[in-house]
Amino acid sequence: MTTIPGDLNFSRPFDQHLWSDHHHVNALIERLYDDFLNYKQYLRKPGKTKEKTPKATLKVICLNLFSAWRVNPAFFTAISCNTRDYSRHTRYRNTQITTRYLFPILDFLVDRGLIYRAKGYYDRGNNGGKVTRIIASGELNHLMNDTYHLNGDMIERHPHSEQIILKDKDKRCIEYDDTEKTVLMRRNLANINQALSATCIGFNAPPDIRKEIDELLKQDTLAYQKNSQGGLDFTRKSLTRIFNNSSFTQGGRFYGGWWQSVPNRRIKGRQYITIDDQKTVEIDYGGMQVMLLYHQLGKEIPTDDPYDLTGFLEGADRQSVKKAFFHLIFGEYDHRTRSPKRKPMKCPKDVKLPKGATYEMLLNALLEKHEVLETCMASDNIAIQLQYRDSVIAEEVLLRLLERNIIALPIHDSFIVKAEHRDDLITVMTEVFIKHVGVVPVLKVE
Repeated sequence: MTTIPGDLNFSRPFDQHLWSDHHHVNALIERLYDDFLNYKQYLRKPGKTKEKTPKATLKVICLNLFSAWRVNPAFFTAISCNTRDYSRHTRYRNTQITTRYLFPILDFLVDRGLIYRAKGYYDRGNNGGKVTRIIASGELNHLMNDTYHLNGDMIERHPHSEQIILKDKDKRCIEYDDTEKTVLMRRNLANINQALSATCIGFNAPPDIRKEIDELLKQDTLAYQKNSQGGLDFTRKSLTRIFNNSSFTQGGRFYGGWWQSVPNRRIKGRQYITIDDQKTVEIDYGGMQVMLLYHQLGKEIPTDDPYDLTGFLEGADRQSVKKAFFHLIFGEYDHRTRSPKRKPMKCPKDVKLPKGATYEMLLNALLEKHEVLETCMASDNIAIQLQYRDSVIAEEVLLRLLERNIIALPIHDSFIVKAEHRDDLITVMTEVFIKHVGVVPVLKVE
């Protein structure tokens, strides 16, 4: 039995929508496809097989393996072998990938020593299990890197992949009928992604900082066991918008850009992001969610720092107060009893509390400062309603900057541009915020 090298928990989900039409990639796939046609478990019927589908399946598998290797040579790809994941008719599926070819191709790659595979399983007793893990062998890595000279610039997101995603309350992707609104959002996002794909977005951190960031992201992946990227994948330049609770007025934020994974609290990593090899500046809307909340409820927006608890809890760290605010609006605290809904409420690891204070004291101090929180916390989904409003603002900021031929990298309520475009970004962010909220925003330059 072949021993699988590495930690199977260090993995990320298979991405059906990776693609490349680069001639180096195509040459690799032609070589592997020729070998596959002679594979003992693949019986080709002359004149009956369309070459497009098995080649596409083989290509997407190889691109996943290569992009994972670029992030970390020990990074596994978690690939579902459930036939339902490749047979349902849905706007989110790559229809070129079918289990008719997926399974024999995986067997072929294993038997030829090109990948290692740990088959998945389902434990009915515990109602759980693991999906199959795959990772490129040294031989396949040699082919991809040394023989065919693949690099990250050759990889993109398939142009026909869905970029406007709607999820239900259980975070499952669901179907929807297109409207004028969704068609416009998709067209706007396509314009943004086209500009991003034509831009060189780099990362110029010193080796020791880069190593620290890579290790931090790896540990996050191992700790949380969810769709973490495990490292910086520079092939991920395309954005999607994700809406929640089966509604196009909840959520809608932009996700998918590799720069969004760069840590900026424990390590100030985003300062090393470059655009076309030039230094950048990041500007964010200070206290944006608080201001949007007051505006949505028709209340006068405070002019002071919403996360400054001077007079309510002395010595409170601003970033910790911000975390407490999101705990409140995400409904994890009962404003009527002034106590956690799930006891005990754990203090987040990166929250700093004043000496002698508890996290519950921090939450109550924030409630005292912003009494408006008590009236809104009874409302369901207030947090993702606010996210929808900031996503609308973000979309307009990105599009207005494109009109000025300026590329911006969004991170929810902040934007990264070339340092030379700092003043343009401030102008656009201010104009858009006034249009939607009616007051001048507090902008913070990182």
